[in-house]
Amino acid sequence: MRFAFFPGLLALALSAAAMDVPYTVHLRADGQDSADGRTPATAVRTLGRAQALIARDVPDHGRDVVVSVAEGNYTGQTVVWNYVSPGHTVTIKAAGARKPIFRGDPAVGGTWLLLQSTAGQPSHLHVVNIVIDTYDCAFSIEGDRESLGSFNSDNRITGCDLHRI
Repeated sequence: MRFAFFPGLLALALSAAAMDVPYTVHLRADGQDSADGRTPATAVRTLGRAQALIARDVPDHGRDVVVSVAEGNYTGQTVVWNYVSPGHTVTIKAAGARKPIFRGDPAVGGTWLLLQSTAGQPSHLHVVNIVIDTYDCAFSIEGDRESLGSFNSDNRITGCDLHRI
């Protein structure tokens, strides 16, 4: 009789353990936005698609998120980032030792990443070891520090190289 509860407890334990592992989306310069992004072999190409997958697959915002960016040149990408996970981090980082390069179009300009979540809670967006080149603005973090309901905080930009910004 005491073993009758084991399968349910095992499923609950496995579910809880899965929530401790960050949800990861992989980016590759030659990736396909029609892919699922769950492995390096099925990587997506754009940050916009990565964000859409994260919003779809982690709608409750209940775990850390990693966007793992493979080495390569990513051209002409801009993104309005509005996915945050209160109490958890969202990290956009180089997948390996070599930093990926996001290169803008000088004729178009624009902002590489605009953080537009203003929920009045720490947003915990971390960008690590990325090269941003030839944009009007590398990062824009919107919010209102004077308003308790619309600020951003606890964001980090670490090891990034900014060129021709």
